[in-house]
Amino acid sequence: MVERRFCVIGLDGVGPRNLEVVLSSTPLSGLSRILARGFRWGFQSVPPYTPIAWTSLFTGVNPGVHGVFGFNVVEWRDGRAWVRLATSCDVAYPRVFEALAMRGLRSVVVNVPLTYPPGGLVGSHRMVVVSDWASPRVFIHPGGLMGRYGGSLAPPPHDVVAGSTSMLGDREYVRVVEEYLESRMDVYLDLLETGDYSLYVVVFSETDWLMHRFPGLVDGSSVGVAYRVYSMIDRFTRRALDYCDAVALVSDHGFRVSKYLVSLNAILAREGLLRSKIYLNPGKLRNIAGLLRGRPSLRRIRRVIPLSVRVDYSRSRAFMVEASSWGIYAADPQALEATRRILGSLEYVKGLLDPRRLYRGPQAWRAPQLLAVPRGDTSYWTYPATKPVTEEPQGEHDTTALLALYGDNIEPAEEAKASIHSLTPTILAYLGQPTPKHAEAKPLTGEATQPPSQADYLKPYRTAKKLTCRQTP
Repeated sequence: MVERRFCVIGLDGVGPRNLEVVLSSTPLSGLSRILARGFRWGFQSVPPYTPIAWTSLFTGVNPGVHGVFGFNVVEWRDGRAWVRLATSCDVAYPRVFEALAMRGLRSVVVNVPLTYPPGGLVGSHRMVVVSDWASPRVFIHPGGLMGRYGGSLAPPPHDVVAGSTSMLGDREYVRVVEEYLESRMDVYLDLLETGDYSLYVVVFSETDWLMHRFPGLVDGSSVGVAYRVYSMIDRFTRRALDYCDAVALVSDHGFRVSKYLVSLNAILAREGLLRSKIYLNPGKLRNIAGLLRGRPSLRRIRRVIPLSVRVDYSRSRAFMVEASSWGIYAADPQALEATRRILGSLEYVKGLLDPRRLYRGPQAWRAPQLLAVPRGDTSYWTYPATKPVTEEPQGEHDTTALLALYGDNIEPAEEAKASIHSLTPTILAYLGQPTPKHAEAKPLTGEATQPPSQADYLKPYRTAKKLTCRQTP
């Protein structure tokens, strides 16, 4: 018998101000109820990047401990870089649903980054896991549920979520995003209403996709394009308030509007630090028909040309892999110093950070060698064969994120102040479980719901991880 249920509703990219803009013109009773009657905080997410932030939120520790610095992993062999997709096996600290599994409690985990393969999750036998949009394949774990739900799990619209570079027109773009969420919503709701769980976590990525494409969502001038998506999320929120004792609204970062698009890789290539290679992508040929619609920009035309340019990481001395991570990798001290000099004089870079100021722990050695903080009106991208700077307004990640709590016996602890590490200890405390020994924040809930002890979840996690990831292909 489940004594308490906690639901986390992740609104990808929706900072406090972003949500206020939507609610000011759209009647969404579920989301409004949480903000009006619950407790909310803003906190800083630095860098404001999806895989880093969600992993920090769900572990309660910084990337130097959990080991996630992006959707990709950069590995060095004999001074050369090799890049591969990150998986659940690369997460070096237990996320809250794994900590609960080690305590015998069950979770439903929907669309959370780096949950592929599910066999790499510790305690996966106590979880239902629905694949996130970045997973290499669509799945629901355990596999026996595919017969029940598989037909409703639409594959992610990867050609669409590239944001403003998509070949689709605005109306078509919105329709594809709406249909993707609509096809999955019945699965999400059925798992909410019939599942056996103490924790339910769902991340809605659609909000992030839309704000990348429509900067007017940030200032409120085009809120209407997101009405159906937010209405579906609100429908889920209302049901969560009925079925769960406590509900948290949380985001990984916020959104702003940028004016300039800057390719740091193009700048590094111009300075001789980065090398490129040309490759053939036959899959792009099917998109050429999109050129016949509207008046595509040069960037959109590049997306359908079958010959593309990529960074040759193994032959480059300095490069950026993922723009929103702000991370620059350098092969040697000389390349790092040259990169500091080049980017430090660039007007679009607000400042350069030593990752050791942010990332502390045994996994910090995996971090990029430099973080380039963009100016407020600037976005980065990684394409190397382009003009270094383009004036192109678009939605871009912001560092201010949201956390709101509402439910039974939810009372903030005295002088509670939220951080990106607050969510996990708060969930565990509310569910009557020990908080993590290594957590970098205290629970936000009051003393009445906090357990008297902490637990070292890391030691048994490491032991179990060796087995789960050895068995996972």
